[in-house]
Amino acid sequence: MKSSNEQAISGKQNGLISLGEQVTWQAKHFGIPFKMTSKITFMEAPTLFIDEMISGPFIKLHHQHLFKTKGTQTDMTDVFEFHAPFGILGEIAEQLFLKRYMEMLLIERNCFIKAEAEHNHK
Repeated sequence: MKSSNEQAISGKQNGLISLGEQVTWQAKHFGIPFKMTSKITFMEAPTLFIDEMISGPFIKLHHQHLFKTKGTQTDMTDVFEFHAPFGILGEIAEQLFLKRYMEMLLIERNCFIKAEAEHNHK
């Protein structure tokens, strides 16, 4: 993801990730470098997997990826929950800009995943 210079720096860095595996991401958001490690905590292939932050900038980050096949296409739905640190200041940041920022980040990532999946499917 070019906008945040996001890249996997340890753990599973290519191919499909499986239950129990983890990946550490490095990125820059709001001009600040971040590292976050996520682990696949639940998998019910091919319809669902959940990744959760085990270390990183949030108090909590829980991300469900739901897949539903419709003919020859697949729909993916994200259920994304996070909580910012810093108590009431974090809650205010979530309301003012962080929820929208995270939503746009998911949209950008999903566009990238879709393009890669369609390119590799040909």
